[in-house]
Amino acid sequence: MEIRRADLKDIKFVLKAIIESEKSGTERLSYIKIFSIPEAEVKEIIRNVLKENIPGQQYCLSNFLIAEIEGEYAGACCSWVEGETGLSSSLIRANLLLDFIDHKYFIKAKSLLKIATEIGFPRKTGAIQIENVFVENKFRRKGISGYLIEKHIHIQKGKALIPTVQIILSKINENALKAYIKSGFHITAERTSDKKEILDILPSNTNVLMEKKIK
Repeated sequence: MEIRRADLKDIKFVLKAIIESEKSGTERLSYIKIFSIPEAEVKEIIRNVLKENIPGQQYCLSNFLIAEIEGEYAGACCSWVEGETGLSSSLIRANLLLDFIDHKYFIKAKSLLKIATEIGFPRKTGAIQIENVFVENKFRRKGISGYLIEKHIHIQKGKALIPTVQIILSKINENALKAYIKSGFHITAERTSDKKEILDILPSNTNVLMEKKIK
């Protein structure tokens, strides 16, 4: 298995990794429901954001590592150190999306965005963040996600201000939860919304925050 940094030729696979990880094993992609735009347009928006390659957030192309087996895409994963650019990842991502999504959609989506944030978590400044972990079906149960995460930690720990790695994910994604626990993560917080609308826009009404200490 080869693990390498993603570049422009990998955008299609990185985009797939983002979409599938956002869906968390369901058919629900939040951007479609929140902004009332089709999946094809969502993909084009994220593709454009990836091309900007802005660091410090989960849609930066060069923040991704790619795992290949015999020249075939096997998995992908993203990481960054929260606040490394002086801004929060959520602010950077929001500003990037504003550049590519018509502002009228944000106005219409205001109430749904508020519901979605009910199960969000603030990220610790200086902590390593892991996002968009994805492994192709045919390569699962080979420990690829664990290899990718450990490689990210090795790369990022010199920049981390605190010895902590964080992952935020939907609780419905049981396979991912088990894989992260196996990799040494544990659940430190859980947030649930009782709003009926949340299951129309997100894979689950519960998110969990998982953390791992590093030496």
